[in-house]
Amino acid sequence: MQNNYSTLINRRFYIGFILSIIFLLSFILSINIGSYKTSFNDFLNLFLSIDNNAILSNILLHIRLPRTICAILSGTALSISGAIMQNLLKNPLASPYTLGVSHGSVFGAALAIILIDNTTFLLNYQYIIIIFAFAGSLATIIVILMITTIKNITAGAVILAGVALNSLFASGIMLLQYFGTEEEIASIVFWAFGDLGKPGWNEIFILLVIIVPVGVYFIINALKYNATIWDDHTALSLGINIKYIRVIGLILTCFITASVVSFMGIIGFIGLIAPHIIRMIIGNDHRFLIPYSAILGSILVLCSDILGRTILSPIVIPVGIITSFMGAPIFLYILIKNKGIV
Repeated sequence: MQNNYSTLINRRFYIGFILSIIFLLSFILSINIGSYKTSFNDFLNLFLSIDNNAILSNILLHIRLPRTICAILSGTALSISGAIMQNLLKNPLASPYTLGVSHGSVFGAALAIILIDNTTFLLNYQYIIIIFAFAGSLATIIVILMITTIKNITAGAVILAGVALNSLFASGIMLLQYFGTEEEIASIVFWAFGDLGKPGWNEIFILLVIIVPVGVYFIINALKYNATIWDDHTALSLGINIKYIRVIGLILTCFITASVVSFMGIIGFIGLIAPHIIRMIIGNDHRFLIPYSAILGSILVLCSDILGRTILSPIVIPVGIITSFMGAPIFLYILIKNKGIV
């Protein structure tokens, strides 16, 4: 038994090593891809101050590197959110996108754009958008939590509720666009696409401050999430306050989802795909599931962005469009595999 456990743990570490190598290769490729030809040596020379090429510096440090870091942060936040939501809601199809949390965030951001004059609140404008986006996502998860308390509610019914909320928020966004100016409509459309190109270093710093501590919190509490896999009674018998874990976990997933949406828009299905792939490979141990989902989510967003920058180059397709094309068939596969979910 001890040997079997050691073999399982070693296998999980090997998987982590392989994921790390793929992540590093994706990072290097993302830095190098573009109409202006560069290499990873150019990137290293720039950081070592060997090469002072102003054009190269601007491309790598102010365009490609911020874009690559945004891909990593968004993939990390969304995949961790999906893993935690699937655990706490006992639903294999739960994710920020399928439950309407992402669309709720977009509606909140759109409401902020329409109601608030960005010239009046120039210094705090982006923070206000984050607050509104968080409020929209939190309202969504509150509705989902209320639905899950209904007796005999099925997992499929929760997903259908997410579909209904997506439709509701989409209608609300269209209504806001109807009353908005051309500039406001253009800003709202940006949030609907999911684009990694807009955030700069200031926005990246904000995302780091929000996402990293939340990710660390989830990893620290991984054993508690393991205890909630079976049922609430088992978790309670182990001394875990299941209501506290559930509420705090869902609030934090809403917060990091809203931070991604408020800066980059909707990047669909990453929170659904990454945890499922990792779960199929290593099982449901959250000590590995959470960090490995974060790595794989980052890889998926990086590769989607690379694909979006290359297939119609020099036209850049927003990453949210690529992930939606990629995620839809996988969503159907999961739905068919879990025959009894509806």
